[in-house]
Amino acid sequence: MSKKVRVLVVDDNEMFCHNLKDVLDLKNYETKCVNDGSKALDTVSKESIDLVIMDIKMPKMNGVEAFKRIKGISPDLPVIMVTAHAVEDLIQESLHSGAFGVLPKPLDFDKLFPMMEKAVSDETSIFIVDDDEYLCKSMKNVLEEKDYRVCFALDSTTAISRSREFKFDILLLDMKLTPLN
Repeated sequence: MSKKVRVLVVDDNEMFCHNLKDVLDLKNYETKCVNDGSKALDTVSKESIDLVIMDIKMPKMNGVEAFKRIKGISPDLPVIMVTAHAVEDLIQESLHSGAFGVLPKPLDFDKLFPMMEKAVSDETSIFIVDDDEYLCKSMKNVLEEKDYRVCFALDSTTAISRSREFKFDILLLDMKLTPLN
């Protein structure tokens, strides 16, 4: 990375915040931590932030409410939601409201870092869902030559899982895909 990406970590668990900040700083991100939604809103309104990583379940103002208010301040600011709780309704609400992605705690850094890179990238992302592996790989190769980010899934279960983890700009979906059982 040539320019340091400015990341705001929002979590009421101070130890989680500081540990994630240490990891992100080692990866050359410029990281700031706050411990509630109100402080996140204040930070986003006063500082230049490139990406927010926010806990869904926090006291006073939950992460989804803070996220919606952040979108009012900075509509294009990508927000990755994280959670240690099975709060499916809040997860779905955050995704439907435009969260870039949702990850469970403890964080899997092999998923977090690619999601962060994609969130701050200007490249268009395409998700291909088709049970024909040869077709998927061929389309992926052609589209990547045109500077698109491409991911594919060969079945419905994988497609649903990946679509919960990542936000894609374009979906190419096989209309005759084998349905879920």
